[in-house]
Amino acid sequence: MVRLNTRASLNPSIINQRLAWTLMAIVLLAGCSSAPPGSTQPPPRTAPQIPGLDPTQPPGPEHALTLALHDQADAARLRGDHETAIATLERAIRIDPDAPELWLLLSRVNLDAGDPAAAQQLARKALQFVGNRAKLEQQAWGLIDAAQHLAAKHAEGLDPKSPDQ
Repeated sequence: MVRLNTRASLNPSIINQRLAWTLMAIVLLAGCSSAPPGSTQPPPRTAPQIPGLDPTQPPGPEHALTLALHDQADAARLRGDHETAIATLERAIRIDPDAPELWLLLSRVNLDAGDPAAAQQLARKALQFVGNRAKLEQQAWGLIDAAQHLAAKHAEGLDPKSPDQ
């Protein structure tokens, strides 16, 4: 009779290692795929319009899964799919709750969705994790300012999508 070593297969570090290798394989294989001839490619992804963001800097979460989730959520945000972006970011935050980039993107999605109170609260949460990264701190304060501006427009009964009135 063959006995399986269940301790090794349930060890969290082994599971994380397997997950990381699986994710890397998926990413590499996805890079090899191409669109069929004659199909249209989606427009190139533009950098998020977040104050203080340096588009030349990669997002901070180093964990492969949270990085992938960050990118998926940002793509959903750019498509205007706020619900998917929020759900994806909440999942990423459960994995890496100390990553300010995740909190900042979640703040941005809530701001885009028209919820300035949540956006402000989430940007303040991000400030707890920025440490000495000035660009992230600047980005958080920019989101807080934008959320306060949107909240003021809501309070005045103005259309938040119209230019400053």
